[in-house]
Amino acid sequence: MTIEKRSILTILKQAGSKGLKAKEIAKHLGVRSRRLRDLRAILDDLESSGRIVLGRRRRYQLPEHAGYMTGRLIGYGLKVGLLVPSEGDVLPVPGESLSMANCGDLVVARLVRGSSGQKEARILRVLEKRPGHVVAQLGSDKRRRLAHVSRKRRHRSVVVDNTSIARPGDYVIVRISHWGEPYERTTGRVTEVLGGRFSPGEDFASIVTGFNLPVGFLEEVEAEIEAIGDEIPEDEWKRRRDLTDLITFTIDPADAKDFDDAISVEPLANNHVRVGVHIADVSHYVRHGSWLDYDAMMRGRSIYLVDRVIPMLPPRLSSEVAALMPRRPRLAISVIMEIDKHADVVSYEIVESVIESKARLTYEEAEELIERGAGWRSPRLTKRIADALKRANGLAHELRQRRIARGSIELETPEIDIVIDHIGKAVDLKPVARLQSHGLIEELMILANETVASHMAYLGRLFIYRIHEVPNESDMQDLSRFASAMGYRFRWARGTSPRSLQALIEKVRGKPEQYIVSMFLLRSLKKARYSERNVGHFGLGSKCYTHFTSPIRRYPDLVVHRLLKIYGLTKSSPRDPGRLAKFIRRAAEVASIREVEGDEAERASIKAKVAEYMSDHIGEEHWGIISGIQDFGFFVMLEDTLVEGLVHVSTLDDDYYSVDSTRTMLVGSRTSRTYRIGDRVLVRVDRVDRLQREVDFALIARADGVRVEPQVKVGEPQRVSSRKSRSKQTRRAHRNRPRKDREPGSLARRR
Repeated sequence: MTIEKRSILTILKQAGSKGLKAKEIAKHLGVRSRRLRDLRAILDDLESSGRIVLGRRRRYQLPEHAGYMTGRLIGYGLKVGLLVPSEGDVLPVPGESLSMANCGDLVVARLVRGSSGQKEARILRVLEKRPGHVVAQLGSDKRRRLAHVSRKRRHRSVVVDNTSIARPGDYVIVRISHWGEPYERTTGRVTEVLGGRFSPGEDFASIVTGFNLPVGFLEEVEAEIEAIGDEIPEDEWKRRRDLTDLITFTIDPADAKDFDDAISVEPLANNHVRVGVHIADVSHYVRHGSWLDYDAMMRGRSIYLVDRVIPMLPPRLSSEVAALMPRRPRLAISVIMEIDKHADVVSYEIVESVIESKARLTYEEAEELIERGAGWRSPRLTKRIADALKRANGLAHELRQRRIARGSIELETPEIDIVIDHIGKAVDLKPVARLQSHGLIEELMILANETVASHMAYLGRLFIYRIHEVPNESDMQDLSRFASAMGYRFRWARGTSPRSLQALIEKVRGKPEQYIVSMFLLRSLKKARYSERNVGHFGLGSKCYTHFTSPIRRYPDLVVHRLLKIYGLTKSSPRDPGRLAKFIRRAAEVASIREVEGDEAERASIKAKVAEYMSDHIGEEHWGIISGIQDFGFFVMLEDTLVEGLVHVSTLDDDYYSVDSTRTMLVGSRTSRTYRIGDRVLVRVDRVDRLQREVDFALIARADGVRVEPQVKVGEPQRVSSRKSRSKQTRRAHRNRPRKDREPGSLARRR
């Protein structure tokens, strides 16, 4: 009699959560005692594959009956992963479980209740390891070249078989072909050489390993991408609105590749304007429940490092098939709005469409057309686009004034444009220029986002909103004290409109301390996030807001497109509203987490490039503004490059300095000399730590012109030792200096 695995699974299914011992299973199957060893071997095989589990009292059960489940892990970032089971909903995996498994692994997990009360999965065992990519550094072992992986990962070294393309010490991307067991070697192949020590590749390697960023796509994702056709199906042409004759165009940075939004502007006979915001219909290609969808959900967003992009979607989809490239028909979802002379939307419609972008403009080209109407393409097309841009620019000005009048906060915080050469090295730092074309696109995107959000709120359907909650009163009181110390009056009371914050910004506009006050204000606000509950957007002064305009680089936008198709376009209802609600809640939660992690990675990339640039300028003197006060010193932002560095208190050897009660100045205990936020000082670039992405300054002169030469000169060994003696708290505070929340309407539009 043959013992079949199918029969064992059927018996255990009937037994339910009680389970059965091996002898009880043998009795049900009619297996005699002499064949019990064969049965146990089959049970061990089923257990190792995750199809059954051995629970308490040596009883075998199906995973679902024992509170277990098997599935594939998708794990990027540091705080959350996803478990994709063969059946049922995906579940979040807490960050502490990610280190024991790699993305794509087949795992067994236990179902538990998380801190929020929602179900989550905790990985217990890895059943099958899948090929993947890791960033490693080649060692100098000549017999078998080892690539050393970050200590945070379980497998710390990989044997690579094609080492001739790289040198010892180089950072490389390795595709793993075999994950070794505890006593076996993990093997792989180098697919890309990033560079050696102190190269741009080292910065990228440290950021990827430090933030657990993806450097490749799952095999299942690549297979689904290959199956996507290049041409638009005929049935899609027939059921969508054909807008290919409309004069639409894109405006993006010069180096952009993911064109996900286009605009059109037409005059109407009643002196109104018809504005179209056309967004790439990525949801047509990324189907709910596909591996491509799960992977995009886990990535959450594209991450824009200084010298490269880690995309949310594979390049074939984000830069080719779905991208709104010029003179190629593309699927889109269009928000077409009729707007009167007061910038009010008098009517709108949201339609699935086919568009054809007539031109791909950079921000600089669009600015030239707005200012001069200068021709740089065929005269007829150029004139029509220039006219559309001028109308759009006038409309954008009206929309901005209305937005500010209702309480939207317009922060002006500094941004650095890092110029890199052909090998990725930072060669120049320039403040980002703010153009009219930036504001034009921002205002139209905000208008489209609000229109879509209001539409769904009116329908009263399940939706994913972009929310920005009212700030905490304690944070506003800290801001009030800070403003008072800087010489500005600001008071906050419960229920106060954001207009009072905008009034403070207007008071400091154009003054040396403008950026300092703006950054402190920004840190006093809550972080915008995604939620299924609509509580409004405080920073924009909006009652209803969402993210709809960037589905190529943000996962919540892709979800919004799906929900529009379910409710707003097809007017249908989901088959399982409860399941949809869970999905929306989970997508919002994961996207919010991944957004924060992505922002931190982008800031780290900027700091790494700044440190790389400043390492070639040690000894130079610059004027700057004191931008922050800490117990260990003060931060200075240079006026010409906007680089921020630390003047450590140990270098101020003329007195003993401590922070005052307002935490806005350092005060000398003997001389009563002060260093106050907003003071102008002359500093020298003293030391750069590229590994920690830190810049140290030495104070040379105060604002009154009195020179304060430090006793320890640049390059002396004592200065290096003083750097090493800095406490962990000091280094952590320097690394975690918060930056701005890049929200639409506040700064130049991101790529």
